[in-house]
Amino acid sequence: MGQAKKRGSLSQRLAQARQRDELEEHSQEPERHFGFNRLRTKDELPSDMPADALVCMVSNIVVANHEALCQQSGLKFQLGDWFVSVGEHAATKVHGPFQTIDEAYEFARINFNAVRFVIFDC
Repeated sequence: MGQAKKRGSLSQRLAQARQRDELEEHSQEPERHFGFNRLRTKDELPSDMPADALVCMVSNIVVANHEALCQQSGLKFQLGDWFVSVGEHAATKVHGPFQTIDEAYEFARINFNAVRFVIFDC
């Protein structure tokens, strides 16, 4: 069998390449956007995250968190979806899935009075 036959047809190879690209896109660390219920004060830096105002976290689904979030939350997430979480550790409640970050932000604004989001870089 020739090398081309082993690799499949052109359309099969293109589909495989798209799947690899999508998997690679979602294999990085998740984004973490922390939501606060007040605007920053004059003495706070834009990146400050005051614990007394923290109300939620908005994050995306990537390979690294997909399986655990689906199991722990009982929700069906797809790679690329977004979610909103509230609470700490064992008491964390997860809401979603949301198709876009804007949908997740809007949910956080309505349900948790989030007025500002700060991106946390790991």
